[in-house]
Amino acid sequence: MAAAYRRAGLNDNAIRNLIAKNAGESGWGRSAQGSYNFGNITIGKHWNGKYVKGKDSDGNGNVITNYFRAYDSLDDYVKDEIQFLTRLYDFNPNDDIATFTRKLQGGNKEGRYYAGAKNYAEFIQSIYPNVKI
Repeated sequence: MAAAYRRAGLNDNAIRNLIAKNAGESGWGRSAQGSYNFGNITIGKHWNGKYVKGKDSDGNGNVITNYFRAYDSLDDYVKDEIQFLTRLYDFNPNDDIATFTRKLQGGNKEGRYYAGAKNYAEFIQSIYPNVKI
């Protein structure tokens, strides 16, 4: 995964942040929803690509059904993930892990949250020290 982020032009700081997020979202790759979708990114209103139906949980831990993006390659996922996070959550490759996760948990100006779980930021921050690139 680090190699795909490097091909996308990201620095080591951004790579560690994103891998920590993806590890938390997918249980270190064991529960990715959709092909190569390690961030378990849902389809949203504007997605025109492939998708799969899967189980997720809401911010309160209730199991829900959702639709997740599916990609043809890891590079396709990385490209879309960077665009998605930049457009909706002000992704900045130079943010430290606390700022990065606060943006995801805090929501954006449209009132959309990447993660609704109350402990999301702390959870991802706890993974960050274990990320080796």
